[in-house]
Amino acid sequence: MTTLTCPKCSKVFKDKYESLCKVSLSRHLNRKNPCDRNDDTAYIREKTVVIKPTAPDLSQLNIDIEKAPLVDMIVRVFKRNECACMPNISKQHVVYRLDGKVRSEPLTDFIKTFWFHVMIPQFFKKIELNVTVMFGVDVASETLASEVYNEYVVGHKTPDGKPGFYPKLLKSLRSYFNTMEKSKRLEIKGRMDGVLQTWTQA
Repeated sequence: MTTLTCPKCSKVFKDKYESLCKVSLSRHLNRKNPCDRNDDTAYIREKTVVIKPTAPDLSQLNIDIEKAPLVDMIVRVFKRNECACMPNISKQHVVYRLDGKVRSEPLTDFIKTFWFHVMIPQFFKKIELNVTVMFGVDVASETLASEVYNEYVVGHKTPDGKPGFYPKLLKSLRSYFNTMEKSKRLEIKGRMDGVLQTWTQA
């Protein structure tokens, strides 16, 4: 059994192992409020608060449109709002906030979520684009069915029958998320979750 005594207040620390006994004494000596604090020294208290999430919710994005190809305009929405990220590139899951909740899903599923919660109710209302001409049906309709989305958005073809809009969007968004700096990814994720902030107060 090892016994050590605080040189300031004479408190005794005992432990079977010397190393653990030294750790206890060191923690005691380095506490914020010293054991030999006198009445003239202010007592330090720690306070912790939860800072509310500040990352934009997909349901309330700032859609500021500049005329450009549709894929480029969509990517700009992400750059300007910083509303989604891939915290772990190896998993290829996009993390975002929707209706006040943090969610995570593969990029292809996220694009579908984005289409129904951003493109239809927010995006298409602010741009001049005849989606019926571009896609063959009204893919901006609020009653758009999932199977119609799959056929005409995901399965969009160019006039000569080649894969059209969707592969370009998938490639551009994957590039945007994959090339984002790790520090930025963690910053955006932190702003989605809200963070604990601790400070000391005398």
